[in-house]
Amino acid sequence: VKKTTHGAAGRILDMQDSEGNSSVHFAAKNDKFLLEQSAPIHLAATLGHRESVAKLIHLGALPNLSDKNGRTPLHCCIIARQLEICDTLLLAGAQSRAADEDFMTPLHWACRRGLTQAARRLLRVDPGCLSLVDIHMRTGLHWAVLACAVDLVELLLAQAGDSDESANASDFHDKYPVHYAVEMNDCA
Repeated sequence: VKKTTHGAAGRILDMQDSEGNSSVHFAAKNDKFLLEQSAPIHLAATLGHRESVAKLIHLGALPNLSDKNGRTPLHCCIIARQLEICDTLLLAGAQSRAADEDFMTPLHWACRRGLTQAARRLLRVDPGCLSLVDIHMRTGLHWAVLACAVDLVELLLAQAGDSDESANASDFHDKYPVHYAVEMNDCA
């Protein structure tokens, strides 16, 4: 096994067998579902391999390429909690308003996962994505409340201020974020 050095975090991904195949190659060859669903940039974003994402973009990979589920690499890194990839993709032009097949944006996924730092990054790039709704008519605020992410809820409310409708948006169950907050009273 040949090993290259790119820091402690990248050592496992950089390990290669005698034929030069890395763990990314192995995953691509052996995870037929993942390979059929997405492009290499999606896989690299999901695995959190920033150098691979940057190299793929440099070689012409599209940062807004959608997979079979309508997810972009930005969706993938947030869903997989690989937040260090967000900035790389955003700097390359990844769209924070890109919606998957359920109309979930990267902000929706960050809120659903309770990822305050990811939401902060996305809102810094595009504050307007706060009011977008998914297929269930839920905003990021709905998802943050459902995730019991108190710090994230506070961030979203502060970002929304008095002018944004996201705090007063009802979903397909005709529930507002405050309804879910009352139902989820054990979060605090």
